[in-house]
Amino acid sequence: MTVLSACQEAAIELSQTEPTTLFSTTDRFAKELRVQANKSAVAIMKRYDWQILTKRATITGDGSDMSFDLPSDYDRMAAKTNLASSASNIDLVKAKDLDQWDYFLNHMSTTVPGYWIVLGGQLQVRPAPAIGVVHSYYYISKNAVSGDKPAFTADTDTFVLPERLLTLSIIWRWRASKRLEYAEDMQNFEIAFGEESATDKGSRVLVAGRQRVPYNVKNSYPGPLGP
Repeated sequence: MTVLSACQEAAIELSQTEPTTLFSTTDRFAKELRVQANKSAVAIMKRYDWQILTKRATITGDGSDMSFDLPSDYDRMAAKTNLASSASNIDLVKAKDLDQWDYFLNHMSTTVPGYWIVLGGQLQVRPAPAIGVVHSYYYISKNAVSGDKPAFTADTDTFVLPERLLTLSIIWRWRASKRLEYAEDMQNFEIAFGEESATDKGSRVLVAGRQRVPYNVKNSYPGPLGP
């Protein structure tokens, strides 16, 4: 489904004339649908860590650099992401806030495994990864539109996430922008969103028998537990 066809379906639900184009028109309604389509795409992308938008990135140490550019399509780190290192089987420790980052810089040992934070639009790592050491992490791409784009720019563009969410989101957002009743339309979107996000990660494998080490075990906390 293209963004144009999604907007045409929305137009039918809204009892409006179906647009024939979104990007080469002076028709106000078509322009409004285009705006709501792009708002919807961003909102749906940001709300959940979709599999198709989850990517792996790496940085390679040179022994001195401690600041690394994020990928050009970076939106945010994946939930519960860790920074893994080729030099250790222990993940680097993420600073939970700026105060903790300062604590790490000023008071903590920088032996194994190290610490990291996203700061100033870059990935900051301490200590500097040694030459050839690779750190890896997972992030969420902002490009939810075909052609590896963050927004719709042509009638033929498609949404890489569940397409029905785009149509349903356009409907309630357009009605809300017009100060019309949109509660039921928003509820329809929320139900669909719950269904799509629940199935996005696929079936979970059941493990029989005792599990010797919990899958989500973490390293001991590096720092004071008090305020």
